[in-house]
Amino acid sequence: MGKAFGLHRTLNQLRAIVGPTLAFLLTPLMGMRGIFSFSFIPGLVAMIILIFFVEEKGKRQEARKTGSVMGVLRREFLLLLLVITIFSVGAFNFSFILLRASDLGVPDAFIPIIYAIINITQRAPTTGF
Repeated sequence: MGKAFGLHRTLNQLRAIVGPTLAFLLTPLMGMRGIFSFSFIPGLVAMIILIFFVEEKGKRQEARKTGSVMGVLRREFLLLLLVITIFSVGAFNFSFILLRASDLGVPDAFIPIIYAIINITQRAPTTGF
């Protein structure tokens, strides 16, 4: 399970860097509309693979019954939700950086490369690969 998680995280990081870089390189050839149309192909291939080639192994476990919602809402859980809420207020979306770059005069064609740089610097993989 650990190796699968590490591989998944590494491939996700790779996608976050390679995807915008390819978009930057292909935009002059295909235009923005063509890039968005082209981006549906990997998702479509993934859906076909999942539908026709992936089989779930083992028996499905039934969901555990907790009794009631109030049984889950204990003091520790509510404290966790409070802490997550406080930290989420300080979090921001990378879209704000991209909008600011556009406001500062960065051409639209270079926005994908800025997004790739954000992904390179922000989320360094911690998987050991």
